[in-house]
Amino acid sequence: GNASLAYSPMLRDHDVISVHQLILSKDNEPDQQHRFQSFKELKIDKAGRTDSVEEAAYLLHETSSTDTSNLVVQLCGSSPQSLGEATSAVLDIYHKNCATLPFGIDLN
Repeated sequence: GNASLAYSPMLRDHDVISVHQLILSKDNEPDQQHRFQSFKELKIDKAGRTDSVEEAAYLLHETSSTDTSNLVVQLCGSSPQSLGEATSAVLDIYHKNCATLPFGIDLN
């Protein structure tokens, strides 16, 4: 059969908030189409590590530019306040990237 839902990798609340702040800082740039350009490539060092904020930005960029009607974005964090802020950030990021909103957000 066909898959009915797809789940994103687990994203840390503070990384999502940092990505959102980066995007908001670029909102005043004249060329809005290039707002996400810096997130299109993920740098991986020789040990296979990435910067967690860059990884979150890459994953949010890649998933928000495709069909998200069956996507559940997974967020983790240790405080209800930061999870709430990260949830709002995810919704704003998807809205700004002209994609449909994700099917759901899973909080852990």
